[in-house]
Amino acid sequence: MSQQPLVSIIINNYNKQKYCVQALKSAIFQNYKKIEIIFFDDCSNDSSLKKIDKLKKRFKNKIRIIKNKVRGNIYSFNQMNGIKKSIEKSKGKIICIMDSDDFFKKNKVKEIVNFFYKNPKK
Repeated sequence: MSQQPLVSIIINNYNKQKYCVQALKSAIFQNYKKIEIIFFDDCSNDSSLKKIDKLKKRFKNKIRIIKNKVRGNIYSFNQMNGIKKSIEKSKGKIICIMDSDDFFKKNKVKEIVNFFYKNPKK
């Protein structure tokens, strides 16, 4: 691959303090290094943001946090809103989306980039 594209990893969060750190770490510690992480928090009322803020201090160049100011009352619309707002802020040529209770295997982003590189018309 001649030039590596920037990959944006969007993580949606709402009250997932139990899992959000694992999700974020799985994005940070990818084998593919040219990434940005956008962590979208949808007005969580647990300690999710406190936990993420600690990691942001350690990896400030990789992580951006978007804090939603108003939460709607329909979960799927809230999730779509978070994805939309995060995509608008992303700079990546490739965008990966995950929820904060998911995690990526260490080589996931690299495999996705390789797939796009080998299949440019798909």
